[in-house]
Amino acid sequence: MEPGNVDEIELIEQRKASAKSGNVRSKSRDSKLIEQGQKVDYVLVYEERNDLEGEELKKEEKRLEKRDYFESKLREKGLLLQHVDSDLNEEYNKIFVLIHAPWDVLAMCAEEMMIRAPVRKAEPRPPLTGISGLYKRMIDMMEIFKPLSFGQETKQRFVNAFFNQDKLESFLIDDKETFFNDIDRTRMVNRILHCAHFSAKGHDFGIDRLLYEGAYQAGYTLHEGNCEVPPDVSSASPRQGLRYSWASFGQWFRFQPLNAIKEYFGVRVALYFAWLGLYNFSLIGASIVGLICFFVGLGSMNSFIPAQEICNKSNERLFYMCPLCDVDCSYWTLGRSCKYARLTHLFDHDGTVFFAAFMSLWATIFLEVWKRKQISLAFDWDMMNYEDEFEPVRPSYVAAVKEKRRNPVNGQMEPYIPYSTQLIRKTCSLAVVVFMVLLVVAAVAGVVIYRAAVSAALYAFPREDVRRGARIITSVTASCINLAAITILSFVYEKIAVWLTNWENPRTTSEYSDGLTFKMFLFQSVNMYSSLFYIAFFKGSMIVGVPGRYNRIAGGRMEGCDPSGCLIELCIQLAIILVGKQIISLFFKFIVPCALKWWHRRAQKDLLENDELDQWERDYLLNPEPEFRMFYEYHDIVIQFGFVTMFVAAFPLAPFFALLNNILELRIDAINFVVNFRRPVAERAQDIGSWLGILQIMSKIAVIVNSFVIAFTSEFIPRIVYQYGYSPDGSLKGYVNNSLSYFNVKDFEPQSVPLDTFQHLSFNNSFCRYKEYFEPQYPYRYDRQFYYVLAVRLAFVIIFQYLVFFTVQFLDWLIPDVPYHLDVSIKREAFIAKKCMTKSEITATKEYDEVSENSMYESCESLARNRGKKGVVYSEHEV
Repeated sequence: MEPGNVDEIELIEQRKASAKSGNVRSKSRDSKLIEQGQKVDYVLVYEERNDLEGEELKKEEKRLEKRDYFESKLREKGLLLQHVDSDLNEEYNKIFVLIHAPWDVLAMCAEEMMIRAPVRKAEPRPPLTGISGLYKRMIDMMEIFKPLSFGQETKQRFVNAFFNQDKLESFLIDDKETFFNDIDRTRMVNRILHCAHFSAKGHDFGIDRLLYEGAYQAGYTLHEGNCEVPPDVSSASPRQGLRYSWASFGQWFRFQPLNAIKEYFGVRVALYFAWLGLYNFSLIGASIVGLICFFVGLGSMNSFIPAQEICNKSNERLFYMCPLCDVDCSYWTLGRSCKYARLTHLFDHDGTVFFAAFMSLWATIFLEVWKRKQISLAFDWDMMNYEDEFEPVRPSYVAAVKEKRRNPVNGQMEPYIPYSTQLIRKTCSLAVVVFMVLLVVAAVAGVVIYRAAVSAALYAFPREDVRRGARIITSVTASCINLAAITILSFVYEKIAVWLTNWENPRTTSEYSDGLTFKMFLFQSVNMYSSLFYIAFFKGSMIVGVPGRYNRIAGGRMEGCDPSGCLIELCIQLAIILVGKQIISLFFKFIVPCALKWWHRRAQKDLLENDELDQWERDYLLNPEPEFRMFYEYHDIVIQFGFVTMFVAAFPLAPFFALLNNILELRIDAINFVVNFRRPVAERAQDIGSWLGILQIMSKIAVIVNSFVIAFTSEFIPRIVYQYGYSPDGSLKGYVNNSLSYFNVKDFEPQSVPLDTFQHLSFNNSFCRYKEYFEPQYPYRYDRQFYYVLAVRLAFVIIFQYLVFFTVQFLDWLIPDVPYHLDVSIKREAFIAKKCMTKSEITATKEYDEVSENSMYESCESLARNRGKKGVVYSEHEV
């Protein structure tokens, strides 16, 4: 060990003796940090135990040695530490290490991390114009719409510049203790903790390692008081204010106080809730259209001509169907699918096409509106171009990478991983991801085999009600099994993806997040959507086969679709995975944390009620902050976005169920942040990262998938071809008979011949029927109508995609990412910040303040009207 001075050596020896004897001393053990009223920026917690012997005692002594070395390094960096005994009713005495960062440490760290600080008050934003201004005026005039406001409370903004200790006179410093806000202070202290070493070995560093090895039980930043809302809400603390106005199920109909969330939890958390709030608001329109589409199908269900023909008992001999499985299944009549056919019409009707096109445009408009909202928030929160220019290197990267090279941009020496090493690591990671994807494919294949076996057993069951519900039973049970496989594989792969990303060791936090996002989303996309793609595109006759040419797996015949199509099975699969995943998420994200919080606090009930615990002790009883929390919050909603957009043609109610879930999800997340979990270390971000690119890709894939679902999975195209090409009166009368082919029962393969031909019916025919367009005699080639239908299907796919993509691109061009007035404001504040950091600006401040702000903005707006086109760059002189 290399402690800082003689006093530290004495303190270390005292703590070693205490660890062995278990003596409890005064509550405050060293410096009088708390008595001086200084702010606690971070808290570390460890245990003192006197019941250890042998190897356990040696391990505890090693932990103590690491703690002491680590804390000595923190003192060397200038942090103030105070050890405080605990009042908690615990088996072992808890020691709380309270950490305070004085001004000198904060100033040095702020310059290193390129923290931006205020140099002058910002000028008022110009009034909104166009649609945005009309919306705001409507909200202001009509009190009834107040709940629909975006919750952006008015707050004084400042022009900020990079903090520089050599130019302190340029910054608005009233009090050094309060100059840096709480979230900046904790972020700087957190960086020091992640860079400090706990042994003389170069690779032993960081608080995360000490927490993992048990040297400390916890490390966290403090909440601001308790969360109980006082009777006088105006006197509430920031945490209590969020509890009252945001973290409550009673506020489900209101938008969120984003500025207050940002001030308390940081920009990254606030951006997530802003994005989720806008997504929920957008889902309202999609849900309304989806419900209308569903009720249109419900209203025409009984009058749908093909369903009437299937349910007509006089058609029993006409619809004499081929067996659904080998040997044990016999011939059956299509009337047995009466309810199934009517249920299918709920989701497979002409309105489905409109809704699929509508959702493609909806996704584009949502993303365009978010891009505008995102850049507006980044400007308001001073995060413009943060990731491109200002993001510091990850502490783990700095401590782990020994090789250095000169940065070609700034000329400074910095840690560097050779490109060849990065390439090898990323290639190995990709190989692991591919292997896990193949496991998902194997799981889907297992479910396919299960469906074939169970459906064969149910169709051969002697009870008629079981045989009638065989397809529904098979679909529901297979979907539940698939959901279980999805959940298990997700849990396993989550650990693998984190380990792989740590091994790759990306340079910045954004690069780390992007790498983890790529791995997780690639796997989860295959995991979540593979079974849906199988039902939609691979379960038809081209894969399963037709009578006389059935395809088999391990000797067993594959399960095919009902003559009414695969759409209802796709709907069942989608509904179970979507709703089931939401229920599982609700259990693990809310019920479990609430139960754990109650469990941790049960023994401290009297102390909590009598308010005898300090804030660090109260926060210790809360749930620890989950690792990669924001990543998983985004991940779950983005996966849901895929369900809502990609397969919405099969399940128009998906946006409605997503909206119901997300209204609950938003308040659950808010309650977790404010009430159930310890306060996270605030993080900076200028946008939602790579998730926006993923959403844009998914919105384009959704157009392609929906076009193919409508063309090849639903019966929309075959009905259109029959109605306008084969129907004698232009209606759907006779469509079912037209869509069924004939097969001579003498041509069955030996393993397909049923044992009992009269098992379900009292009559038999020489020909049975099946769903496809084939000639009625051997060798059963595709007939002419098949090629007509195929041609129309392909034409529909092309026309649908080009029309939607053209409209999407037009909307993208029509809606600029940066509003004109915001573009001017961004350039204006950059100009002012630059001037304020020069000596000439300081002397000219008085003259500048005399200029009318209104006239200045009039000139800026005039400049925007004359030159404000997308992509125009203003010169400094023009601004």
